[in-house]
Amino acid sequence: MSRPELDQLKRRYADVIAQLDSLATADTGLSETDAQTKQELLE
Repeated sequence: MSRPELDQLKRRYADVIAQLDSLATADTGLSETDAQTKQELLE
């Protein structure tokens, strides 16, 4: 593989990781909101 190809792969990999990270964060945020909503309904 040539150097530019490697750099491109690294960039793409970093993008995918960032997307997964933001999805995981959004997921966590949603479950926290759900927990709060359930708690409020119980009160």
